[in-house]
Amino acid sequence: MSSVVGAASTRASIAAIIWLFVLLDDQTVVVVVVVSLIAAPPPRHRKLRVR
Repeated sequence: MSSVVGAASTRASIAAIIWLFVLLDDQTVVVVVVVSLIAAPPPRHRKLRVR
């Protein structure tokens, strides 16, 4: 189930990014992507490696 949900979320995010490219300017898309990457929490496997 988790893999299916992850695939669906990635497809939804890709579709959202494509819509942003279509609707907004390139600079606005870059800013939105950077902010989303900064605001997104880091994956768990990175936390396990850092210890």
